Amino acid sequence: MINAFKSKKFNKEEVEKFPGDISLREAKMVNFRVLLLETRGDFINSYKVNKLDINLKKNIFKWIDITLGKLSQDLKSQDIVANLKNELIKDFKDLREIDIGGCQAMIDSWFDEQLQEKLIMGDLASYPEEQYKYLKKWVLQNESKISKLIEESLLDQEKAVFAQRYMQYLKTLIRLMCKFDKSLVHEYVKKDFYPISECLEICNQEQVDLAVAILHKRNGDYMHSLNTYLGIIEL
Repeated sequence: MINAFKSKKFNKEEVEKFPGDISLREAKMVNFRVLLLETRGDFINSYKVNKLDINLKKNIFKWIDITLGKLSQDLKSQDIVANLKNELIKDFKDLREIDIGGCQAMIDSWFDEQLQEKLIMGDLASYPEEQYKYLKKWVLQNESKISKLIEESLLDQEKAVFAQRYMQYLKTLIRLMCKFDKSLVHEYVKKDFYPISECLEICNQEQVDLAVAILHKRNGDYMHSLNTYLGIIEL
């Protein structure tokens, strides 16, 4: 039946005549259900069928790659692509449980800067080690933009809103770095766009002394900085 369906080019009116719940009644017809949905242009429900079916979900990330690859080449399908990507973000927890490696590859391949930002500061908050990995990568890729925007926000109120958001990202990164990569913290907080007082509070709490010394120096508190350095040497 599937081969017969594939061999004929049905028009939209003919496709709409097929019963929408055909595969819900017969598990063996699930592939036909997917084919029917995609012929109708309903990739959201096709994705849901692929994810829920015990056999199809084994190849869900392959389906995502192929489907987004095809749709991305068609300018008329950009709304479908955006909706499908938003659906993937909503289902991040489920997709992660299917295959964490496939999930990471999906993010790297198909999520632009804005979508990665939404995912990192939203759904990934439940997985702090992964959040750290992606936030660190995102910040490094956007350092020039972040630094410039924070500097310009001092004279531009419109940019101050975005700058505050980025400052929150930087604080989150330092907090996570203190837990998962403590030896790197001092290399980051010495950069002039990292907020001094907030990072100092975090580093004091986490007892990252070298970072504390650098932040005191950035703040102009040379005595505290020197004493902290001396304390490190004595250890």
